[in-house]
Amino acid sequence: MASLTNQLFERMPPPGAPVTIAEMAAALAQPNRKVVYAMDKLRIQGFAQRLQTGCYQLTENGLEARAAGKRVTSGPNGPLTGQKRGGKKTLNAKVWKALRARGKATLDDLMQLIDDRTLKDPRASAQRYLWTLAQAGYVRPLKNRRPGTAPTSNGFKVYVLLPGMNTGPMAPLYSHKHRAVVDFNVIDPATGAPQKIIIAAKNREGGAR
Repeated sequence: MASLTNQLFERMPPPGAPVTIAEMAAALAQPNRKVVYAMDKLRIQGFAQRLQTGCYQLTENGLEARAAGKRVTSGPNGPLTGQKRGGKKTLNAKVWKALRARGKATLDDLMQLIDDRTLKDPRASAQRYLWTLAQAGYVRPLKNRRPGTAPTSNGFKVYVLLPGMNTGPMAPLYSHKHRAVVDFNVIDPATGAPQKIIIAAKNREGGAR
């Protein structure tokens, strides 16, 4: 029988679908404390990312490792501290950070800045994320494209981070559960829940070329 950590690994939703410890504990019929320990193992491996207390998501690295049949065989030594340890930032986080720093950029600009070689197709992942941000109203492609280098090129879309949408350092995430972009930088003071922006359920491949 698979260990609790690997059961959790298999049951985690794809990147962009945050889940809580309580939700996963209920799904696995295990105490919260055991799921916290298992989640910490995934986090140290770089397969899960802690968004806030008790809330996590699978990383792009975790998704690829799971698809490749990777199993978690080791975990943390010593007591859990609740602090983020190990693991690399997700591609979405790198794209968001670059957009916040530059204000506007083409997909090629972003790929040069983030230099992420951990994924099979980081360009496609960045393209999907740009499309998601555009659908949620965070970025907008400018009307005039940047000239391309090839004679037959239509040029490159330039994406600009819109005024008032630089909400903070945490990358907004697409939640499959809510069919919305969830922004943990913006918390509703009445409910304590992060902002959710519903977007159309379309093909999320996008067109950020």
